[in-house]
Amino acid sequence: MKTIKNIGKQLVFVFGINLIISGCFKDDTTFADKEVPLIEMNADKTEFNIGIGDYVTIDPQASQTFGDQVLTFEWALLDNDVLEVISEEAVLNYQFIGLGTHHIRLKITNNDGGIIQNYTVNVVTPYQEGLIVLSTNEQGKSDLSFLKTLTPEEEEEGLESAFETGVFSRINSAYTLSEAVDMDFTDERISITTRDNGTIWMLDSRTLTVIDEQAYANMFAGFSPLKMVGREHIRDGAIGDRQWNDNYILSSDGRVYGYSSSFNEVFETVRLESSVNYSIVHGHEYNIFFGQEKEPAYYCRLYAADTENDVVYYLAESGYTGYNNSGALFGNAGIDIVNMVCKDTGGSYDNLFVVGRGKGANSSQVYVIMLQYSYMSKINGYYTYEQTEALSIDENTDLKYNLKYNRVYYFNDNKVYQWYATENAEEPLPMPDDSVIDLDAGLEITCLEYSDDYSLMYLGVNNPALGEMSGCLYVYDIQSMQLVEQYDGIAYKPTNVFYKTK
Repeated sequence: MKTIKNIGKQLVFVFGINLIISGCFKDDTTFADKEVPLIEMNADKTEFNIGIGDYVTIDPQASQTFGDQVLTFEWALLDNDVLEVISEEAVLNYQFIGLGTHHIRLKITNNDGGIIQNYTVNVVTPYQEGLIVLSTNEQGKSDLSFLKTLTPEEEEEGLESAFETGVFSRINSAYTLSEAVDMDFTDERISITTRDNGTIWMLDSRTLTVIDEQAYANMFAGFSPLKMVGREHIRDGAIGDRQWNDNYILSSDGRVYGYSSSFNEVFETVRLESSVNYSIVHGHEYNIFFGQEKEPAYYCRLYAADTENDVVYYLAESGYTGYNNSGALFGNAGIDIVNMVCKDTGGSYDNLFVVGRGKGANSSQVYVIMLQYSYMSKINGYYTYEQTEALSIDENTDLKYNLKYNRVYYFNDNKVYQWYATENAEEPLPMPDDSVIDLDAGLEITCLEYSDDYSLMYLGVNNPALGEMSGCLYVYDIQSMQLVEQYDGIAYKPTNVFYKTK
């Protein structure tokens, strides 16, 4: 039953229809002495989610406030303001074979007017949205596992979501994925880097089918990927100039290469000296509208470090000429670079935090140097403290800043650590025993990622006691540090995990 407010809107529309297209409808009287029957319909559900190739059925259950005039139905697809009539039946039953979001306009009319109702149909694949895990076993065989996020329709049916394993090998039976080490994604593609001849795979992000595979070890001697950064920049769909980079890949030969996700192409970057041995690459996503009611605007700061000569390089963003480096700053200060993490929201107080150890007789001193996030030779501040024990991080630790809670989280063996790194905190790094998550002995944390809103932490965990399918996924609420979901034996040893969006 329509509310008075909705009926009022419909009445306005009825009068508008009669004024605009009065020549199309017969009218033997005036509005003053003729009561107009209003058309009513059930519009409780206006958005539908279906699989590719499935039919959507929409029953508007139209009626009139009185009388029995003939109702005329017109269903039309709306694409770039162009209408295509697809049915004139009272109930729509239409098959969609194209992925994506489709808009339908229903117009119902009688002799005195009509109403319009808009619908949205999302045509998705089983891999449209959910958690995806990349894993590799001891023999080097790699695969993908996927946990589908249920649609409202599936939840209404009482379906329960479960991990699907062996997704890559099942969908792409003609291919073999081996020695995978990392993955990244855009709206349209997933890129998987492997140590198998330096091969990089490009998949369709909606169907997980192979688009392209290219082996680069023959092109670049020594190319063997370790880590990939820059996802959030390319997620905006930027292709960039080939002189610059969409992503950066750290290789085991100590070089950093550029990577174009649009062309699945690796190339030598013009920004970094090829003779330098790099040991760290770091990419930091920030959303300049984070916490605001605006559409996300993602950027990614990209950095590399040469820990042998203690130099930090700012790689900026694709196509941006802000490249610079710290020069002899750390060497002159007698500091060995250990690792780095960026806090960046586009604000004036954001920094790249560089953690270092003093050299020689000063080795018990730990330094935290705050560099301006876009200018590596400018120091915004620093603090130091004494610690003779080993740090809870090294150059292989993947430090991840959480913008929601202004904390850095990272893992080591079976422990997760939390570090409060801001411009005024001056907080020491946690000691090796000061963990916020401590898993059972024998378990090994292999990767860490956040949900898009930074409220959840996804931990890839290896449990050798489970056999070949040793990979597990633990999901924690970051605010409470409570385990909210645990999935055991859902993959090989995890190498990467992220929440894949539409």
